[in-house]
Amino acid sequence: MAEQPENPEPRISPRLDRADGWVFGVTTLLTFIGYLLTLTPELDLAWSGVLTTGAMYGGVGPPAGYPAWTIYSWLFIKLLPFSNPAWRVAVGSAFAGAIACGLVALMVSRSGNMLFESIPTFGRLTTCERNWIRGISGYVAGVALGFSDSFWNLALVADFWTFTVLLFTIIIYLLMRWLETGRRRFCWLAFFIYGLLLTNSQEMITALPVIVCAILLIDRKFGRDLGLIALPVVVLVTSITQYAIWDSQAIDWPLFAAYAMATLLCVAAIVLTKNFGSQWKSALACTLCFLLGFALYLYLPIASATNPPVNWSYSRTLPGFIHLIARGQFEHVQPANNLSVIASELWRMIIQTGGEFGWLYFVFAALPFFCLLRLNPSTRKWMAALLLISFCVGPLLAALLNAPSDRQSQGLIELYFFPLRIPLALWTGMGLILLAAKMATLGPPSSPR
Repeated sequence: MAEQPENPEPRISPRLDRADGWVFGVTTLLTFIGYLLTLTPELDLAWSGVLTTGAMYGGVGPPAGYPAWTIYSWLFIKLLPFSNPAWRVAVGSAFAGAIACGLVALMVSRSGNMLFESIPTFGRLTTCERNWIRGISGYVAGVALGFSDSFWNLALVADFWTFTVLLFTIIIYLLMRWLETGRRRFCWLAFFIYGLLLTNSQEMITALPVIVCAILLIDRKFGRDLGLIALPVVVLVTSITQYAIWDSQAIDWPLFAAYAMATLLCVAAIVLTKNFGSQWKSALACTLCFLLGFALYLYLPIASATNPPVNWSYSRTLPGFIHLIARGQFEHVQPANNLSVIASELWRMIIQTGGEFGWLYFVFAALPFFCLLRLNPSTRKWMAALLLISFCVGPLLAALLNAPSDRQSQGLIELYFFPLRIPLALWTGMGLILLAAKMATLGPPSSPR
């Protein structure tokens, strides 16, 4: 008999209920309306002219090409029958940002079910009260992300950052659905989206080690095989990008340490489980799905051969393709190589994120951690997975970028930390759920409805 995957904890209902659908729809719709009312009517002074022209003709955008975003924006140019191309592409940016906010609200709503099942005193709440608490908390978390500083600005123009945030949010949501249901196809789809994400934001190479660690935390056997198959493949295929772990210049020590640690944990899992390869089919499926998504880079030489108006680096040739993918015309990243520099980068990241996202939300985001010991194992694993994910798009990414401390450089890299606001928004929503539920249970029990 084939070995079954680990699934020791009872799971909540895998079906999305009506409250989940309402919070997703309302958050997405209201955020999108807010974006449309403030949308930039034409081109702005940044990259929007080049990006819009590239999307209009399906061309090869600025390094590293952004093929997924180009196809996505091309669809908005073709499907919207009115206004100028820059406005249509901006609508695509707004739509991606709104969907990301809706997914954050949906995940907060699903997390609310986990919290309600973990703490027995919340059993006094009626179904209606639970749904209202989940819905309002999810909505607040979604709009906290959508209307945070800089993110709101870039959701109004022709740019690719909101699309990056959308892809990353989808990955977290799919991992959550896998945790809830145990169905591996959610992991397969998550790795496909991760491959697309790397074509749009190469610095998200920092995410894979902690995604593997999160999967290892939830399902030890599956994470063990996945890490030892996927990690070497991803390191190999991304060696042509700007964020290779090693190249002719030096070793990227932050990335090397992250990938080495994830590999060692997978080896330790082999020792603990006294087995290897029992889940190789699912692990291989995830790896192939990643390669399928990452293969969208092959769109660039095909588009370049058509000679569109925007055709960076002439990627129809192999040297041009490598130059484009590796962002050869830009300065090579210089990762931090000592703890004092990493500490300085981390402090600047905290100050920047707090100022942009909002310090008040940090108070609510801290509340779930004070209740950590009262949560059931499944909810604690979800919290730990979010913590690992925040590490990869926070401290590890800050060490990788190692930006100068001047104001201009810090302003440029703040966009790279947009994904960090996703776990912060999720914790904020969970904190609001705990606070509201606690206040609702202080009074006498509600009558059944």
